[in-house]
Amino acid sequence: MDVRFGVNFMPTGSPPEVVRWARLVEDLGYEILGISDSQSICRDVYMVLALCAVNTERVRFGPRVITPVTRHPAVAASAAATLEELAPGRTLVGIGSGDSAAFNLGLRPASLGELREYAETIRALLTTGRAEYHGKTATLTWKRARLPIYLAASGPKTLHLAGQIADGVVVRTGILP
Repeated sequence: MDVRFGVNFMPTGSPPEVVRWARLVEDLGYEILGISDSQSICRDVYMVLALCAVNTERVRFGPRVITPVTRHPAVAASAAATLEELAPGRTLVGIGSGDSAAFNLGLRPASLGELREYAETIRALLTTGRAEYHGKTATLTWKRARLPIYLAASGPKTLHLAGQIADGVVVRTGILP
């Protein structure tokens, strides 16, 4: 088993502050930088990830985490593929049930079945360019990439699902010092 350590943060500060944090994470030797996606309480995850991509050289990065409740998988796959172009070999996709991203919109977090379908759809879009989602065909015509998908999980059912569908697991995210 390969264990990697990373840092996750909510980008509530200015873009220059986010860049300072990203460089610090890299300078301290962490392998992964995760950026929270909660539209009501922090900056846009993909704008921040683009800043991280062009202002770091080694650290791997991705959303921690996106959810099917607020982001369609075709939009998520396109964003991840774009990040992979900015920083080849350093992009990953983190998905989860939603929590604050869902609750702040008056929605419920994603179910295990929805997480499975979301991960499978994003993976298919990135690797084959085509997938069925909610009975409709989605396509990604301009890029192919095999990006690792991580699932945020802490309970036994979600951890089991991560073992079935994900390349990695994000455990106990959001712990403050």
